[in-house]
Amino acid sequence: MMNFGPDLGSEGAATKREFWWKVVLGWSLLLVGVGVSIVAYIGVFRPPTQDPGTWFSRSGAVVTVLAIYSERVLASLVPRMNRDVQPLVRWMFFPRQVSFTLIIFATVVWGYGDLLY
Repeated sequence: MMNFGPDLGSEGAATKREFWWKVVLGWSLLLVGVGVSIVAYIGVFRPPTQDPGTWFSRSGAVVTVLAIYSERVLASLVPRMNRDVQPLVRWMFFPRQVSFTLIIFATVVWGYGDLLY
């Protein structure tokens, strides 16, 4: 197995606890982002004076920020991997792919959400 980070126990090496905490944080940010988009589409918190399409379009900005932050949280672990957490990398692959897809989707919603609504 290739070791692409600090040695186990060295300062700066990611622990399993930190790894799982960041994976859970990354997933939580993604789920909140999707929830924001759904709530904005339904119009739950929309002010009565605003157009629903505009409100949905604005949600794209929030979702984009959350997805980028989720990707940043997950990517911060890569240079700190060690032999102890390296087998767990597969748990990072899917949320990073979802983050990337959500960034693209949310950017389209941000730009064209009023037309998609």
